[in-house]
Amino acid sequence: HYNSRKYKIVWITVAGRSNALSGVMAANSRHPVIACPPFKDKMDMQVNINSTLSKIGKNAREASDVLSNCSDDLKNDVLIETANTIEKSKGSILAANSSDVSNAKNKNLSVAMIDRLSLDEERLSSIIDSLQIISSLPDPVGTILNTYSRPNGLDIKKITTPIGVIGVIFESRPNVLIDAGALCLKAGNASILRGGTESVQTTRSLYNCFR
Repeated sequence: HYNSRKYKIVWITVAGRSNALSGVMAANSRHPVIACPPFKDKMDMQVNINSTLSKIGKNAREASDVLSNCSDDLKNDVLIETANTIEKSKGSILAANSSDVSNAKNKNLSVAMIDRLSLDEERLSSIIDSLQIISSLPDPVGTILNTYSRPNGLDIKKITTPIGVIGVIFESRPNVLIDAGALCLKAGNASILRGGTESVQTTRSLYNCFR
């Protein structure tokens, strides 16, 4: 956790490359939460931040090559598996969230902020429902949007394809990690997700379900 006017890096993870995709990876490697080591001085701080972010970006780019070629059935299986894991992990997720909420109260954060941060059984069920809904959506990859022919006989098609890597910075709403990660996965994209400092324990707990 490091704060300055120029940088604010708390927790970043590449959610796109996951163990659940091991069936399509010849050599699966994990890319969990990446933390910056202690800084010796300002120059060392700059080097470490640049190195860490560069590594995260490269890992995400590699993951996107795999994800862009995943079948819709496989992506849906991953989403359903994640939903089932969250269901089984409700206890540990709520415990992590309780810790975050307690820390937020000790910091005298606003009632509205604490409400956005808080999870309960109902909100966790909504997260699980969102994964199931996303898995039931049509595959957005490979849809033909338009076709036309040029005067020279060349046939042209406009087809939906994955973007590649999508970065999402969000405040202390733990559900955004799952919603954003799931939507990116469904569309064949790798994602770099950065949540608010106040939800770090909850976010990490949910991320472990997505791995």
